[in-house]
Amino acid sequence: MLKVVGGTDSKPTSGAFIARQPNGLYCRFSYVTECLTHINMTEEDYLNNFTGRVASRKDAEIILQYHVEDFSRVNRFATTKNMTEAECKRTMTHVTLPKNSIFVYPKVL
Repeated sequence: MLKVVGGTDSKPTSGAFIARQPNGLYCRFSYVTECLTHINMTEEDYLNNFTGRVASRKDAEIILQYHVEDFSRVNRFATTKNMTEAECKRTMTHVTLPKNSIFVYPKVL
């Protein structure tokens, strides 16, 4: 059982959390946008500050070791306020695909 960190299920105290997706990769959920902001991150992606929100690699290691949330928390808080229902469904499909079948969008330069 994963420990809820940064508040309770009804009153979060931070703006976002990292969760383990059903496919074993990581995602970042924002309480501000009420949706996923990053999906399909490997551990190394997160440790390399892929989200741009981690102060240091050591902080990222601590988050991955002690503060990763269960994906059910994403399902509980996600809304369609900032993305369409179709986008939400597409995103939820991507987080359940096996790791080796994930399409990664190229970075925009």
